[in-house]
Amino acid sequence: MEPGFCTTLIATASSDSTVRIWQREEGGFQYQQSIPFGSGFALDVSLAVLPGTAVPVLACGADDHKIHLFVLQHGQFQRSQSLPGHEDWVQGVEFSHNGRYGCEEFRLQLEKSEVV
Repeated sequence: MEPGFCTTLIATASSDSTVRIWQREEGGFQYQQSIPFGSGFALDVSLAVLPGTAVPVLACGADDHKIHLFVLQHGQFQRSQSLPGHEDWVQGVEFSHNGRYGCEEFRLQLEKSEVV
């Protein structure tokens, strides 16, 4: 896998404590990489391309209350950083492709001191 070319990637999370990456090739999908989570679990995964680049980014919501970010480098996803702050398992992650996914509504609710 190299950034800058058109391809289809699939990321899966499993109860075997791994996230696996699959790449579309002629005739189907080919297994590319396994990302271990040790004794923990990734509960949700999301793939996106960094804006203005062709670099895929993988976000993994985990049972350690963090979102773990991985960036494709040298053909493999490498851990970039972890985002702490949740008080419980992170069971859903999603990228905003237009920069507005839910943000406007959430900001308005915060300004009104409402909890939804």
